[in-house]
Amino acid sequence: MGSSFFLSCQETGYDEEKFLLLIRRIAECLARRRKLPPQEVYDCGSEAVLLVLEQLREGETPCLQPQNWIKFVVKVVRNFQRRYQSRTKHEVLLDEGKEELLQLPDTAPTPEAALERKCTESLLYKAIEENLDDSLQAIFLAHFVEHVPLKELAALAGTTPDALCHRLQRARLRVRAWLERHGWDGEIP
Repeated sequence: MGSSFFLSCQETGYDEEKFLLLIRRIAECLARRRKLPPQEVYDCGSEAVLLVLEQLREGETPCLQPQNWIKFVVKVVRNFQRRYQSRTKHEVLLDEGKEELLQLPDTAPTPEAALERKCTESLLYKAIEENLDDSLQAIFLAHFVEHVPLKELAALAGTTPDALCHRLQRARLRVRAWLERHGWDGEIP
């Protein structure tokens, strides 16, 4: 990293390792939300970190425009998902006769329960997608799904924890209202 990165980050309290970990967590959270398989989620997080490091080497700093990093990570995840879908679309399926049947453990959810959970998740993500802009979606998911501390997210977004807390509360109320209008009958987040 260039010395300008360290100087500007020291002044604003950024820690490079924590910043890159936060980038990974946000990317992985968004990748899971887009229903990528676990290995692809990990790879997407790694790619986001590598692309951010590349940007840092070119002179960009997370301290000058931190909210732009969230937008950057959203774009990385979208591009990763497109490449994954293109790659899997053209894969050859295994012959059914060669596949072994897997025995589900007794603790596995019933198909009905699994379907209900998927429907619930789908409705929740639709509410988030329709009511929040991309950067707020990333922050919302990082905080409420990944449990990233508000202080870390506020530093990344370039705002105070109190201001971000108020934004998240308003976002949560918008999501909750949308869910209630669309017949949500479960626990409201």
